[in-house]
Amino acid sequence: MRIRQLYLSEKDLPRVDLVGIISHVLSLPPERILMEPERVLNESEQLKIRQSIEERRKGTPLAYLTHMREFLSEPFYVDGRVLIPRPETELLVEEAMKIIGSKGRLRVLDMGTGSGVIGILLAKNGAGGVVCADISPAALAVARKNARAFGLQTGIEFMASDLFSAIKKGRTFDLICANLPYVALHEWEGLMAEVREFEPAHALVGGNAGTELYERYLEEIGDYLAEEGTLLCEIGGEDQAALLGAVLKKAGFEMTVLRDLAGRQRVIRGSWKSLS
Repeated sequence: MRIRQLYLSEKDLPRVDLVGIISHVLSLPPERILMEPERVLNESEQLKIRQSIEERRKGTPLAYLTHMREFLSEPFYVDGRVLIPRPETELLVEEAMKIIGSKGRLRVLDMGTGSGVIGILLAKNGAGGVVCADISPAALAVARKNARAFGLQTGIEFMASDLFSAIKKGRTFDLICANLPYVALHEWEGLMAEVREFEPAHALVGGNAGTELYERYLEEIGDYLAEEGTLLCEIGGEDQAALLGAVLKKAGFEMTVLRDLAGRQRVIRGSWKSLS
C-alpha cells in the first residue's frame, strides 16, 4: 500500500492526525510524508499505522500516540504520565524568558513541572540554575527524559515535592514559575472525552473550585521568593485572577495579569515591589 492510498481509505480521520501517525511510525518528518505520497508501506508499517489509527478513533490524543508535542517550536516527549503541554502556557514561558533576558542568569523554580517544558526551555535560554519540582515521580521521569534530549541532564535539579514540602526553608529563587492544576471539579466533567479519559486528572483538577491548590501554594511562596524576585502563575480566567490576586496582595505582593491571544486573563505576574 502507498501513502496516497492510505489517505483515500481514511478520509474520516483528520489529515493532520494521519500524517502525524505515519510520520511517527516511519520516523520521518511530516514534510517528508506530505512530499512522498507514492511511498510504499510494508506490512509491518501498515499494521502499526492501522493500530494507531484505531487508537486515535477511540480518543487517544495524537500526542500520546506519537509521543511528541511541539511547544514553542521545540519537540517534547509526552505520554500518559503527564499533561499534554498547551499553547496557553507559551505565554508564561515567553514572559519568563523576557525576565531572564533583562535580569541575567536567575535561579529558577519550575513548580508542577510535568513534562518539564517550562524549566527546560528556561535552562536552555539563560537561566542560572533550574529546579523542576513535581508531586509525581512518574512525571519527573518524563521531564528527565526531555532534559536528556536537550542535553541538560546535569543542568537541572529534579525534585519530588508536594509544593514546597521538599524544598529547604531559606532556599530562595529569583523566578518561580507555576502551571498548577486549576480546573474546577464541576468543569472537569464538562471537558472533552479526549482530555477527561486519557490525560491525568491530578494534573488538571485543582480542587472543588479549581483554586485550592494555588491558594495553598501562594500562601507559602513568600518564604522562597528572593527579595528582587518574580513569580509567574498560569491561571484559568478573571475569577481566578481576582481570587488569587487577593491572596497575593494580602501577602504583600504587587501584581499584574497578562492576557492570552484569546483575551483571557491567563498569567499572574507578581513581585515584592511595583512592576510598573
